[in-house]
Amino acid sequence: MSQLDWSFATIVFTYCVLVLIFSLQPYINAKMVLFGVYVPEENRSRLEVRSLRKRFLITGWIASIVVAAIVVSCRHVLNLERNEIMLILIAVQLLLFPLLYLQFRGNALRLKREQSWQAPVNSRRVASLSFPRRKSTIGNVWFIIPLLITGIFAVTAAIRWDEIPSTLVTHYDANGIADGFSNKDFGSVFQFNFIQVGLVLLFLFTNFSIRSSKQSLDPNNPEQSMIKQLRFRKITSISLFGLSTFIIFFIGIIQGSIIYDWPKSTIISAAIALPSILLAIIVAFSVYISRQKLDQHSDPIIKEDRYWKAGAFYYNPEDPALFVSKRTGFGWTLNYGRPLSWVVSIGILVIPLVILIFGVTHS
Repeated sequence: MSQLDWSFATIVFTYCVLVLIFSLQPYINAKMVLFGVYVPEENRSRLEVRSLRKRFLITGWIASIVVAAIVVSCRHVLNLERNEIMLILIAVQLLLFPLLYLQFRGNALRLKREQSWQAPVNSRRVASLSFPRRKSTIGNVWFIIPLLITGIFAVTAAIRWDEIPSTLVTHYDANGIADGFSNKDFGSVFQFNFIQVGLVLLFLFTNFSIRSSKQSLDPNNPEQSMIKQLRFRKITSISLFGLSTFIIFFIGIIQGSIIYDWPKSTIISAAIALPSILLAIIVAFSVYISRQKLDQHSDPIIKEDRYWKAGAFYYNPEDPALFVSKRTGFGWTLNYGRPLSWVVSIGILVIPLVILIFGVTHS
């Protein structure tokens, strides 16, 4: 297969994986929530509920295929290169699926009104004093491994500084010909290492949030609920560590392909591997959680639509917890009713950006 064919295959494959991940969200999320709307247990298998999920899946794929066909057919008119096509398609997906979600959320809200869905009233709150003492995540020391990987790539670049070309290729056109260049300096060589450090810090913070998030124990069976939640947090933490290690290594491969002039097939293979592994982790995690019945949605607050803006963002000023169980997907989210959560969110967005800018501009 030619270099051009590989480039196109990478675009198609990455796009399909992205669409698949987005379109499967209603199935990956907890069955008790339908597009951010609580569904009582006796209604979760109803035809109307299953139909909404199925329609979202089909509509998402049809819209994505149509968009891809339009963009590809206009590539010559707009003089688009292959990497530009990929960026446009990703940008469209990031806009398309949230809009679809809001549309189907409206359908779910209408169904709720028609069916008079109500969350069961339960004012009991159960907490275990032994819960904080239990080991719910892997230790932060494990994240030294991705940090060491970062150090290896950085030290190798420093040792081989004289072997690095004075001009680095940073971009290729649609025909695989280099058309973007950068002078060798501190920023251009080590910018990816700054990104790696920022991501390791982000993964460390996420691991901390898993460990310190609010308990969500079932009032009817608190002991069994605590065991399940501890197992859920532990497997989530392990998956996070594996994911972080892979992403850090992948960024190192990108760095090596630029500064050592490795064959383009190396980065193309890595580009295909990344979405494949990400999808595999999501599927494996979902299957494991489902089979082990590690339900983390036993907290009554999860069932209260009034606390969830747009069905996904938790806002409750009366709740002192900073981290709570996510309502959609797996993991934990911030309580945006607490001022500190906004500081954390801004920090998560700004700090990696500052690190990237510093890595690019500092020389």
